Amino acid sequence: MANSTSYVNNNKIRRLVEQLAVAGYDRKNIVIYGIGAVAKSIASQLTEANIVGLMDKDPGNIGRCIYGYEVLSTEVAISKADAIVIAASEVYWDTIFRRISFMKSDYGKQIFFTNGDIADFVLAERETQMHPYWDTTHDVILSEIEHHEVISFDVFDTLICRKISRPEDIYSIVEERANMDVLLEENFFQIRMEAVDLFQKSGDPVFSIHELYAFMTAHFGIAKERAERLKQLEIDVEIEFSEPRNEVIALYHLANRLNKRVYLISDYHMPSDILKRIFFKSGIALPTGLLVSCEVKKSKLSGALWEYYRNLIGNGKALHIGDNDIADISNPVLHGIQPCKIMSCNDMLFASSLRQIGILVRGLQDSKIVGLIQHHLFNSPFSLGANKGYPEIVTLKTFGYVFLGPLIYNYFSWLIPELASGVYNKVLFLAREGYLLKRIYDKLTDSLGLTGHPEGVYFRTSRRMASVASIMSEDDIFATLNDSFSGTAREFLENRFGIDGTNEDSSEILVQTDSKIVFLVRKYSDIILRNAAVERSNYLNYMNRSGVITSRSMAVADIGIKGSIQYYLGKIIESELVGYYMTALTGPDNPYCLGKNIKALYPEPLFDKRKSSNVFKYHLMLESTLVAPEGMYIRANEDGTFVHGPHFYNQLHFEYKAEIHAGIEAFVFDMLASNGYRLGKPASPDLVDELFGLPMSGTCLISDEIKNSFHIDELFGVVNEKKIWE
Repeated sequence: MANSTSYVNNNKIRRLVEQLAVAGYDRKNIVIYGIGAVAKSIASQLTEANIVGLMDKDPGNIGRCIYGYEVLSTEVAISKADAIVIAASEVYWDTIFRRISFMKSDYGKQIFFTNGDIADFVLAERETQMHPYWDTTHDVILSEIEHHEVISFDVFDTLICRKISRPEDIYSIVEERANMDVLLEENFFQIRMEAVDLFQKSGDPVFSIHELYAFMTAHFGIAKERAERLKQLEIDVEIEFSEPRNEVIALYHLANRLNKRVYLISDYHMPSDILKRIFFKSGIALPTGLLVSCEVKKSKLSGALWEYYRNLIGNGKALHIGDNDIADISNPVLHGIQPCKIMSCNDMLFASSLRQIGILVRGLQDSKIVGLIQHHLFNSPFSLGANKGYPEIVTLKTFGYVFLGPLIYNYFSWLIPELASGVYNKVLFLAREGYLLKRIYDKLTDSLGLTGHPEGVYFRTSRRMASVASIMSEDDIFATLNDSFSGTAREFLENRFGIDGTNEDSSEILVQTDSKIVFLVRKYSDIILRNAAVERSNYLNYMNRSGVITSRSMAVADIGIKGSIQYYLGKIIESELVGYYMTALTGPDNPYCLGKNIKALYPEPLFDKRKSSNVFKYHLMLESTLVAPEGMYIRANEDGTFVHGPHFYNQLHFEYKAEIHAGIEAFVFDMLASNGYRLGKPASPDLVDELFGLPMSGTCLISDEIKNSFHIDELFGVVNEKKIWE
């Protein structure tokens, strides 16, 4: 279960103090935006500055005195402050800054993030918004079709897209599949590319796949039978990765219904019988005419095919729709044919505000991920026009598919091989994040036929449940204060330790470092210890029933951050556990000294020490997504049932999370299919991290409906529920 508040306090706030001094604000009037534990920590460390008050989004708090400071109205804060410091977890920084940015732009108040960085927006690139293609619409192309007699369409990247980011990666996939089946030991991709180059240099620039493989047999010594199998594999992969661009296909069918003379024209090395199989898969009816370069021995790129086509159709008023700036746009004009550009999915990606993910593609797994995403986002060639190059995410399933699916797939691509050593016989997917993770793990291991892998267990737990059950001494009680807390004395006793706190019914807000917290622990330590013994006994009974105690060796799987549950469970069962997390404090920053027993896909801090991963910074987005229908696990009962916390938004509206989960699962199994139903290597960490951070980056538009569905609830560190986007 993730919690990083202490880490934020201990590291980022020190840098804040340094940066305020560098900027000359260390002795000026400061307003702190926030009233939580981060705000209190900042206030305690800004010893030289004059803190004139706090701010909060809730106007009901104005006038309250918290941590010795008054909560100010916006107007009073403007009148008193030289600068504002945003005191919050990093996931909220941009949201809060957007809320108060007018104080900087209109009133000249400098605004700092918690880590000392001066707050500013991610500025949209002018070139994205000004791209002329965004004026191309369905109606514009329809009008052109209506005003011409003969209509031709390019095939690949116009009517059909491939689920990869680069067309040549088809050959890498053939190599990958061939090596899986022990068809070819050599570098097929290199041979395939060299063969095309040599074939064209021999004086025949237009060739069919049959001619090319005969050439490869003659010049590279590939046995004829093996070459035939490789050729069939390439054909199969080409068909498998071809997907329809439905809105363009609809225009194609409309042109046919308007009784236009319709042609499909392709510079392609596969003959028409193979193309027709792709057409059938994509729901494309056969046209008036089909011209394929390898059959007519002329290409669009050279211009010869356009001369042939013009002679074929006569003097009719002709329109060609395609994506290539030379083959489909410039060359037809030379033969009196009006061109109309349709951007390919990949061109749309690089023209959009998301171009960075295309830049980050390094290997084949990256190409497959980006291919799936650009097919999902840019299948319609008109999807970017309304927002001038900024993708708009309007469904929860798409959100899960695009932003979270790649991370979850990469996590399992890393986790499953890590568990293959035979050391473990169970892997505990911790509640409640494990609700979806365990389901995906089971489906993946079943699809992959991994009968020898550890059994996946959805393990009922929480920081509250595990920490209390692990308490065996007063020192253990104090040790639980490593986890942050903000609330009243009664909430501290009841929510943190499960004991009656009615005698401490005060509205004063405390944090775990306050002297009164120490007083409460000592006052109630005997009661806490007695309750902990009962909870531990019931917890151990649950573990016995679920086979955890008798397991010879177990691993833990979760979102991560500190590994607190892993630590507490190890204490309870008196055995070291190994945790495999999406992100975690893995070095000396780990407060539980888990050392080599805590591993992460995105360890924090990163090796280069320059910045945290998006997965770490925005882990609350994962916490809000990887939820279960049940409330937080509070404790186990003697009869094997559980006491749960209340149902918050995520439980009351679990159908929203189920849609996101469906998108995540769809991506995971689309990737599995792309890998031939084998588990590929993890993709580039930078690419997946960039994708995960996009919703928070300002480079795409997230609908209000989606934003309003993202809540996190907390009963352990602080008692509240809030939205990620507010």
